[in-house]
Amino acid sequence: MSDIDSKVIKIGVLPSLGTYLLPLFLPKFLDIHPNCRIELSETLPEKNEKLILNGELDFWLGQNSRNISPNLNSITWGRHGYRAIIPRCCDLYQKNIAIIPEGTIDINNILRQKLILTSKGSAIRKQIDQLLSVYKVEPKVIMESTEINTARNLAASNLGLTFIPESVYVKECPSEYNIYQIPIDELNLDYFIAYHSERKLTDIDKDLIDAFLIHGQNNYTVGDQDE
Repeated sequence: MSDIDSKVIKIGVLPSLGTYLLPLFLPKFLDIHPNCRIELSETLPEKNEKLILNGELDFWLGQNSRNISPNLNSITWGRHGYRAIIPRCCDLYQKNIAIIPEGTIDINNILRQKLILTSKGSAIRKQIDQLLSVYKVEPKVIMESTEINTARNLAASNLGLTFIPESVYVKECPSEYNIYQIPIDELNLDYFIAYHSERKLTDIDKDLIDAFLIHGQNNYTVGDQDE
């Protein structure tokens, strides 16, 4: 077989993030390269970062590119926002309101609620911890989960407030919880695809990156990239 026919691309991604990102661009890429095989490493970001730095992965999909190793090049979609799920047990809950208008709740008050957060080490948790530090809030963390969908479902079930990226679907249910769009300047993330800075990109690699970018925002940022 030719090199193209036998091409295998190894991609690292957090499972809950892969559920959102992979269907957006992999089908288009595989339409162009049907004989290419994708192998996934579905694990925590810190593990995938070690794997790609050791040359055991070709690409890594993640969020918050500003926190990754300087030995990696990243291409991002630009900033995306977060939403808070505010259940009935929170004093911020507004009865029979599906979506609370952005900018109408003080972030300090949100951070002081009973919180359901993703586990230490996750990209989302790092951002929330940083926000807590900035506002000098000692959080009331009542539960942690490695899965953002679990945190979402627990919040929707009236256990506590949680934060979810815009990419995570949540059904409107005003009798049970509010959805609040957090101002993007307060809390935001960027989705990225990264590769080792010493990697020379092949034409197939570039097609994969292009497929990823097609679904990104028009104001995506391209990192230092070897051509």
